[in-house]
Amino acid sequence: MKRIISIAFCLFCGLFVSAQLSKVAPHNGSLIVDFSQKKLVKPYFVTERRPFTTSGPQIKAPSVFAMEDLTNAIHGPHYLSYNDDGMPKAFEQSLVLVPRDRDQSSYFAEYLIKSLNLGSSHSFILINAEKDITGTNHYKYQQTLNGIPVINGEYTLHQYVDQQVYACGYAWNLADINTKVSISENEATNIAKKHLASKGINLADQKINAAVSTGVKLNRLCIYKSESSAKWVTAYQIHIIPNLKENWEVFVDAQSGLIIDAHSNICRIAHDHADEFCTIAPTGAETASALDLSNNTRTINVWKEGATYYLIDASRPMFQASRSKFPDNPVGVLITYDFKNRNVETTNSADYVTSTNNSWSSKTSVSAHLNAAAAYEYYRQTHGRNSIDGSGGTIISVINVQDGGGAMDNAFWNGEAMFYGNGSRAFTPLAKGLDVAGHEMSHGVIGSTANLAYQSESGAINESYADVFGAMIDRDDWKIGEDVVITSVFRSGALRDLSDPHNGGSSLNDNGYQPRHVNEQYKGTEDNGGVHINSGIPNYAFYIFVTEMAKSRSLEEAKKIGEKVYYYALTKLLTRSSNFKDLRAAIEKSCTDLYNNTPDVLASAKTGFDRVGIGSSGGNGGSTGNRILKTNPGQEYIVCTDENQNGLYIYDFNNNPVILTNRSVICKPSVTDNGQEIYYVGSDKKLYALYYNTSTRKYTESLLDDDPIYRNVAISKDGYLLAAVLDVADQSVYIYNFDPAVKAWKKFKLYNPSYSNTVTGDVQYADVMDFSHDGEFLMYDADNIIKRNTGDDYEYWDIGFLRVFNNSANTWGDGKIEKLVASLPDGVTIGNPVFSKNSLDVIAFDYIEDGTTAYLVGSNIESNDFQAILQDRPVLSYANYSNKDNFVIFDGEDNIGNPSLNAIGLAANKIQSSGSETVVLRGAKWGVWFADGSRKLTINTTDLSEQLQFSVQPNPCNDYLNVTFASGNDEKIILKIIDVCGYLLRTEIAHVRQGIYPVRIETGDLKAGQFFLQATGVRGSKTIGFVKISE
Repeated sequence: MKRIISIAFCLFCGLFVSAQLSKVAPHNGSLIVDFSQKKLVKPYFVTERRPFTTSGPQIKAPSVFAMEDLTNAIHGPHYLSYNDDGMPKAFEQSLVLVPRDRDQSSYFAEYLIKSLNLGSSHSFILINAEKDITGTNHYKYQQTLNGIPVINGEYTLHQYVDQQVYACGYAWNLADINTKVSISENEATNIAKKHLASKGINLADQKINAAVSTGVKLNRLCIYKSESSAKWVTAYQIHIIPNLKENWEVFVDAQSGLIIDAHSNICRIAHDHADEFCTIAPTGAETASALDLSNNTRTINVWKEGATYYLIDASRPMFQASRSKFPDNPVGVLITYDFKNRNVETTNSADYVTSTNNSWSSKTSVSAHLNAAAAYEYYRQTHGRNSIDGSGGTIISVINVQDGGGAMDNAFWNGEAMFYGNGSRAFTPLAKGLDVAGHEMSHGVIGSTANLAYQSESGAINESYADVFGAMIDRDDWKIGEDVVITSVFRSGALRDLSDPHNGGSSLNDNGYQPRHVNEQYKGTEDNGGVHINSGIPNYAFYIFVTEMAKSRSLEEAKKIGEKVYYYALTKLLTRSSNFKDLRAAIEKSCTDLYNNTPDVLASAKTGFDRVGIGSSGGNGGSTGNRILKTNPGQEYIVCTDENQNGLYIYDFNNNPVILTNRSVICKPSVTDNGQEIYYVGSDKKLYALYYNTSTRKYTESLLDDDPIYRNVAISKDGYLLAAVLDVADQSVYIYNFDPAVKAWKKFKLYNPSYSNTVTGDVQYADVMDFSHDGEFLMYDADNIIKRNTGDDYEYWDIGFLRVFNNSANTWGDGKIEKLVASLPDGVTIGNPVFSKNSLDVIAFDYIEDGTTAYLVGSNIESNDFQAILQDRPVLSYANYSNKDNFVIFDGEDNIGNPSLNAIGLAANKIQSSGSETVVLRGAKWGVWFADGSRKLTINTTDLSEQLQFSVQPNPCNDYLNVTFASGNDEKIILKIIDVCGYLLRTEIAHVRQGIYPVRIETGDLKAGQFFLQATGVRGSKTIGFVKISE
């Protein structure tokens, strides 16, 4: 689209003229039509059920985010992906020049506000800035609203040496939030403490040293999104360590005082899962030899103060002798304490690990001390990081820890120190596991960099990163915890395994099992939304990434590349609320930033994420993406009218066109995906269709509605929905549902959404329409008028997407509208849109400058890429894609200037031309290319008839549960009743017959509570929750 952009930029400066599509306007006035009485009858019944799908076009938020206008597409930000609220979460710009008199960090804070189209009440506050060895500047910002930080509102911006900018993160437009408060900080703190106490969490006054203690660590006002109400509110964010075993984040509504959210930030190496379980040494620094828990003789660094030796390592470069006071307050050391089997929830102090003769009999303390040294040196030597916190902070280890239940079967990082239990039922002393320690201390690195929220997918990434770095610190294998697990509990011999997340199990009922693909992803609320459980998915992606690279280099070299890529993504690209797709985008960006000249690095990363089912978060416009249907396998045809719009013809590319009807038409015909139905409006403004008779192998014309009110019509690809617009300036679209159970019309009012108070004009009427492949969205063009005080109203056409159907609920859509371009340049108009045949996100449309110069433009609405297919058109194109999307046909002229239907080849991205323009049919116009085969119109979905379907009633139940199956064949079903903790209570076998088949399950022996019924058969597995009540 470069030529369009450059021409448009030259023409639009100083112009503000009316841009027209040269369409025939409908009549003014109104029609009184009772659509409730109109029934459209096909010559046959629709028998194929509409499939559930989520594969419709990913309509983005209005492209005030996608591009301010078409003229700025080259030089402005190129938006790569969006969050659920339609805000960009990744974009790049090829050239950003910072004025010499401006501070770069403050300039880029303002640049983010503009690029994200945020209002004046928003700002970005710099959190961190650094320049790496390549000369790239990295900035991290916190979003604020009226000076109040927005939780999860974080953006990172990277300025490369060539002035290119890449930015990513999460931001929200929150102009309407009430920021007044009704309770004080102290009141909020007391509310949070009472909430924790109500959960049985002990509130203790504990202190090991100045760096490790209990209490409120943070209490600040913030803007937070409530998970329960999905609304943004002003809240107090309270970070509290109630006792040394716990670390909680609590959000209290600043107006009502209610608890909005509360969750633990602690990673315990054994989580609840189905109830499973160098420089010159300074004076005082000495070394010693001692046995660790593996009975290996090791050299350890200690400190001698007076006549006492302390397990304090002051030999590292971070040590600050001038600021240190031994033994109570050393700065920049590794120090190990002993709890001596006291309760971590109540104990107020820890003991130093000491010796009078520099001999050390506690193998546990030696192992813990060495673990801290190994983690410190890994991050220092591999990543140039100065300790866990990045600032030379002391690393504290605490051994011989018990909890309220006695011997502690766990180890954890509480945000300030590393705590080791000595094991009980599932583990031996956990200090023996270097990978366990590396995992836990890596949480400290994660917390001081991306600070990934410890919930759901972001929490699973948090856990995965800890596993990845734990495995890299102890890099002899891909396992976690293999040195500390008791094999009678973890039969695979490891707590987790990056190379096989299933870890010898087959379900969550098996200790150590994790999903390794998103189709196995846990969706429940336990384990903070599956932070430990689902970490197996990105774990496996990392393993595949490294082993794919190892095909062309040693495994050790592949690991070195992999760990650097992941660390760069963690520290430079990920933010608090990053999800799995964001992780993929960050890793791919890291590959290109660090190893741009080594293409197999990026290819290996993509393979890893592909194989675990984590799709792309964005795009670069270079391809059509993975959302591509299989090509219709049938014979190919073109249906069209002649240059005077007299009749409809069908052409098979071999013989002369055959006339289907002599009727004059006033709109381009619309065809179902299998070619059996063709819809159009006659010159008498009545609604007609041509239906293919498979017996006679001919089309037969049918009058659907003899009311002369119509202007244009479109049929959905599956033939279920019909869209019509009337021959008046009516701001509506009418949709008819042919489903025999519905047979009704739905009126959708057209409007122009307004963003940031942008005036976009009033819709007058729609004209050309095309359904998305799944039938959920109707793409349309519409005439708009902006009223001016001067009286010279501005008229233009644009393209919108109207949600007319909700497939997942099998009901009408919500009528929400998004625009392809939110703010067109002056003098520009666009219209006549059409979807490609196979790529769900590719469209083509007419683009007109100044009412005179026309172009045919292709666009990938997923990547927001716009390119010119044809330029300087003599007429509007009314384009249509070929069956294989390798050509596009359009209205044009032959070599002597007469009207003709022409074609041109397309590049691989389907939005640029390849080759020369060719005449297909002289004297023809409004062509539609189709094939007469059948195919699924969804991606990665299954028709209802192929899915395991059943219902349960009564729910709640008492003595029994009726389970009703809908099956196309006889099949064996395995039924399992599982409690909320994941325990399997009962297994039954049901032999289900074809059709509707009931099964009765006795539930009288179950205690009152919530349970899950899991059914598994040849068509997959499905789980439904039910409640058992008492008599």
